[in-house]
Amino acid sequence: MITSDVIDSMIGADALDAQDDRIGEVSQVYVDERSDRPTWVSVRLALLSGAEVLVPLEDAEWDERSLRVAVDRQSAREAPRMEMDEPLTVGEEERLYTHYGIPTVRHPRDEDALIVPDPDEVCYSVQDVTAEEARSVHDGAQEDLSRAS
Repeated sequence: MITSDVIDSMIGADALDAQDDRIGEVSQVYVDERSDRPTWVSVRLALLSGAEVLVPLEDAEWDERSLRVAVDRQSAREAPRMEMDEPLTVGEEERLYTHYGIPTVRHPRDEDALIVPDPDEVCYSVQDVTAEEARSVHDGAQEDLSRAS
């Protein structure tokens, strides 16, 4: 797990995928406001274009010289483009999680640490299901509604 104490040393390092293919150069690290953990890294794809993408730090490894991330080079290069130097919105973060296939559920909490449902703060990820699986889920929900009434 990447911790906050290595953030400064990661800036300017190579970001590599699991096959040691270079994605680009680490330019920024995004820290989750709730957990204070580094969760995303901004990677500059090419010096001339200046294009940057965000790559998840989940399952990433830092070896003091380079950052190895769990996503492949092509997925990183095709990631949705975000406005760098700005905090990530819930919607932007959800687009990234969906792009990388990372399941998430956000549970906002109040002062008493009780779960407070707020549909605007809940993140969902897209799951691939077959048409048959979708019909089965739908039919089961319809049966439950029929029994309840």
